[in-house]
Amino acid sequence: MLPAASRTAARVGLVLARTLATIAVVAAAVFLLTEALPGDATSGLVDRGTSPAAVAAARAELGLEQSAPARLWQRLEGLAHGDLGHTARGRPVGDVLARPLRRTLTLAGIALLAAILVAVPLGAAMAWRGGRASEKLLGAASVALISVPEFVVFTLLALLFSSALGLLPAVVVTGSDGEIDAAALVLPALALALPAIAWTARLVRGAVADALELPHVQAARLDGLPPAQILLRHAVPPALPAIAASIAASCAALAGGSVVVEAAVNYPGVGSVLTQAIQARDVELVSSVVVMMAAIVALAFAVADLVRDLRPRVAWA
Repeated sequence: MLPAASRTAARVGLVLARTLATIAVVAAAVFLLTEALPGDATSGLVDRGTSPAAVAAARAELGLEQSAPARLWQRLEGLAHGDLGHTARGRPVGDVLARPLRRTLTLAGIALLAAILVAVPLGAAMAWRGGRASEKLLGAASVALISVPEFVVFTLLALLFSSALGLLPAVVVTGSDGEIDAAALVLPALALALPAIAWTARLVRGAVADALELPHVQAARLDGLPPAQILLRHAVPPALPAIAASIAASCAALAGGSVVVEAAVNYPGVGSVLTQAIQARDVELVSSVVVMMAAIVALAFAVADLVRDLRPRVAWA
């Protein structure tokens, strides 16, 4: 039988291998889907009346004269070495996405942190107060938030805090140095965080409610321990895998929602890059954005899988 450290290393290696395989499959699927679309990265040159010789030179430089299987292999090989390729204008995709990706991760990170800090204790409290009027009211409010798209949430927040109260800006404006005022991040981050809080809180509530039925938790309740101690020391640890999975699912929702909210508030993140790339039919840039966002989501679920696999080593219940 393998030692505990070896088993842990094997689990981590398996999860990482599965994550890399998922990213490779997504990259291949995105390549094949974009390959089926009309036009290519040089279509914009044709539309602008560029000479056929210049278009042919651009196609040769971008490798578009090669067969689709050869370009797919080059794509996967480049991703394996951290090379995202080049845009239709010849710029490295990594350089184009570096700053917008950092901005998107900042916005989504603020929303995710708020979701974790609020949703986990809120969901645990809802589970503890199961069946009471306050729990039912919170449950109904969470369903309402989940049902409303992020851009609608942002519109309502903007009407209240920007138009009516004049407290926060509704549109993000960057300075000459590319910096963004911190106040401009509040409304878009809140628009992303509120649905994520509602979604995560409901999942946490279900996981903690199941944990509260475990024998050792029931024994702790019969012993008259304080509710906070019962939840933190006895109910939450068994629910950690489900909680981690719910947070990973929130990462997936935030990845998609951030693109929509960024477009609504003129936020210069990955969403803006994706919109411009679609308009320019820059297939390489579009596929790189999709693959990068999919990689972030896959890594989030990988962390959730590790929490599930390694929980027996860290749980103290």
